[in-house]
Amino acid sequence: MGSLFNNAKRPGEVPNPWRIFIRKLAIASPGWALGPIASLNRLLFGKSELCPPFIEYSNPSDWRTFSQKVKGAAGYFALTYLPVWLQHKLLERWPRLGSIRRELGFRQRDSTLVTTQPGEELYKGLHAFDKALYESLPRTKEGQRSVVFLNHSYYHHYYLARALRKRGWNAISIVSEDPSSSSSNFYHGEDVSIWDADSTILRKRCYSLMRYVEENARMLFWHNENCSSIFHECYQNAGRDRTPWDLIYLKRRGVKLGVSMSGCLTGTGQTEFNEYTGGVCDTCVWQDNPEVCSDPKNLAIGEMYENLADLYAIEGDWVVNQSRKTDRAYREPLTFCLDHEIWHPDLEVPVDKKFEKEDGEILIFHAVGNYVSRDDKGRNIKGTPAVLDAVDRLKAEGYPVKLVFVHDVHSKDMKYYQVQADIVVDQIIYGRYGAASRESMMLGKPTITKLVREQPLEVGPSQSLEECPLINANTETVYDVLKRLVLDPEERERIGRASREYAIKWHSADACAARFERVYDRMLSGDHRLDVPETYHG
Repeated sequence: MGSLFNNAKRPGEVPNPWRIFIRKLAIASPGWALGPIASLNRLLFGKSELCPPFIEYSNPSDWRTFSQKVKGAAGYFALTYLPVWLQHKLLERWPRLGSIRRELGFRQRDSTLVTTQPGEELYKGLHAFDKALYESLPRTKEGQRSVVFLNHSYYHHYYLARALRKRGWNAISIVSEDPSSSSSNFYHGEDVSIWDADSTILRKRCYSLMRYVEENARMLFWHNENCSSIFHECYQNAGRDRTPWDLIYLKRRGVKLGVSMSGCLTGTGQTEFNEYTGGVCDTCVWQDNPEVCSDPKNLAIGEMYENLADLYAIEGDWVVNQSRKTDRAYREPLTFCLDHEIWHPDLEVPVDKKFEKEDGEILIFHAVGNYVSRDDKGRNIKGTPAVLDAVDRLKAEGYPVKLVFVHDVHSKDMKYYQVQADIVVDQIIYGRYGAASRESMMLGKPTITKLVREQPLEVGPSQSLEECPLINANTETVYDVLKRLVLDPEERERIGRASREYAIKWHSADACAARFERVYDRMLSGDHRLDVPETYHG
């Protein structure tokens, strides 16, 4: 619990210790104890911090007295966990409980089954099981390594699963996201989509996926802290403070749980992160939007990952919160991978995507995804205004440079623009590198970004950050760094070659698949100190 209290520094944002205690208890307790735990939580708070099946069945604001809270908790427990014959007896004695029973509907059946027998019993009688989908998914053979990648992680899960299959795994990427979502520009595909606009059909498919994971996957690995569950009703996009019942159930069934961070707000309090990085949050449009980022929301997900995840992939990002310092955290690149043949320096550019370029002209490339939502009157975490100013200054001084600035381009097409550049400028404020830098390095391009290589003393140096050939610059120095590269084509060529070699070594799908396999084997062996040099390279 200490990590939460140490990081909550704003008035009124200290997490409630009872809520933390109950969530930890739910994760660690045997199945029979979940009913009393949910009832205790309801008694204390009038609501549940746990996802369905521990979902509210009545309005907590109606429970004004202690007596009402006791009755509400007792009624919830009785209708959820007692045998059916005894429930009928209670309904005969107190008919008003019938309205609660009707409100529970599917929820009551779900919550009953989570504490009963595993396997067939979980899915029997739910009318929520898509047999055709379940039978269409590949089965795991005896002794075969297996993993289900849940949700999109840009294109990473898609290419990583494919690379693992080449190594003999049963690895599959499965998503349940609407293909027309605002994030679809970042995706390259998936092995299976269970999405359906009809919520009833989608829920059946989610149960089918859960059964498949239980029976065929040694590991469930997901991405996106807002979607830390198979079921949409358990998503964390409101408070990120509810524990998904399906993950508790699968963990008890022996399925290992893995997750990759989505960025700075995954598990790290905003206050601590801003202090640690010297004010990065002050340049971010989400700093004052608690619906997206705040100490309580961020810390809640970090506390859940610290207790629930068997593998927490940090992917080279900042190591600030305690959840990123445990033995189950893996801090080097692991799943954020690219196919080195698709991102190739010699790829052919379609005619409609070629830039006009005069002889001797140097193209400087800069791109921003979701540009409109990430820029507010010059407040821009990528440092775009400083990049534009630096290029304008070089042009005014007579240097043959041309800025190529793109935003909101589909990820599949971005490589065609990047490969034509002479110099790429990525984010020059954040301090670690992201997808654009990985892609540009894989294409053999000299890439500028702000890169802080130092790690906390308690976790030691990062081998990948130490070796990284990215060119360090910030908003104050980007002009000087750009000018040096513009004047030195040999340096650009040398850094480009080193970048391609580095990207293949650390971020190619094949290299990440081999690394993932070594970490997976170490995790299954019971050794939970996962981030060790022998896992980095074969």
